[in-house]
Amino acid sequence: MKAELSAFDVHFLVKELKSLEGGKLDSIFASGKQEWYFQFHKQGKQILSIHLPGFMFLTEQRQESQPSTFCMFLRKRIEQSRVLTIEQYAFERVVTMRLQSKEAQYILVIELFSKGNLILCDEAMKILGALEPQEWKSRTIKKDEQYKYPERAFSILSCTHEQLAVCFQGSSRATIAASLATDVGLSGPLAEEVCVRAGITKSNSPKQIGLEESKKILTHFAQMLALPLEPRIYTTTESKHVTPVRFRMYEGLQEQSFESFSAALGHYWSALPMTIENPQRKKLLAILEAQRKQLTDVEQDITLHQSIGDYLYEHYQEFNDFLQEAARLRKQNKLNPEIVKGIRILSVDSKKSAVTIEQE
Repeated sequence: MKAELSAFDVHFLVKELKSLEGGKLDSIFASGKQEWYFQFHKQGKQILSIHLPGFMFLTEQRQESQPSTFCMFLRKRIEQSRVLTIEQYAFERVVTMRLQSKEAQYILVIELFSKGNLILCDEAMKILGALEPQEWKSRTIKKDEQYKYPERAFSILSCTHEQLAVCFQGSSRATIAASLATDVGLSGPLAEEVCVRAGITKSNSPKQIGLEESKKILTHFAQMLALPLEPRIYTTTESKHVTPVRFRMYEGLQEQSFESFSAALGHYWSALPMTIENPQRKKLLAILEAQRKQLTDVEQDITLHQSIGDYLYEHYQEFNDFLQEAARLRKQNKLNPEIVKGIRILSVDSKKSAVTIEQE
């Protein structure tokens, strides 16, 4: 089960999010650093639930905790603003929300890839603040930098079938499905579905794909983008698959339909097993587990030293006599491994002025 949206998912989700255009951004809430809730009002309340690094959907429920500095920053600038437009950038997991406040126009960028991010820019795309400052070779996400969208070397939205064929010929992938997923930027399931619709065996080598097959792939991909929403969750014995439209390759599986893609995504998200975690949650759980182990070790040490203390207290006179005699022998340079006052000395460390003893 996936824990992130594909660019194909985002394409259809944005169609639903467009219902927020013209509405007002009432409130912003956060639960930790990864979960964000943007509450809108347009003919009723709607909440955009964002689960970084890569999942979001419209819902009616939210959670919140003590607002972070970045949450307060967003509240100050864009709460009570009007939603002008909501768009997907190219065929990427990036959503932009253009907002108009009384003072200025802002652009909120929601990145649903890598670590995930929320970036607030001014109208000229100058970064005013980011949840996660990040830096790559080609772009930098931090205050006062010009925001740059992630770019792919190859775009399926703008390429010709001749260019797509050249891409396949130069691919190092073993199968056409893998080449579509990585070289072209389709998700794994979408790549396989396009192959099914185009009548191409997904295990074929990309080097076997010529101009005719490339034209079919582009045609069926474009047709899929234009399909009406028919959100589904398909279930196998091992996993679930959430899709915005019917997938032919899942025909025959148990399926559940939903009135909206957000409803399907929300249902799917609530059923995700705890084994699927975002990187930040995994890191925090690992820290928690280490702290629990450390606490167990400390508790064991406390128990051990408490029992030693109790024993010394019960045999105070014996040990007091031993220490006095050991001190006398040490002054005379006669302290050696032997029995002194009924206590066996196992070893003597003159440099540390310490002895190791054995007591039954």
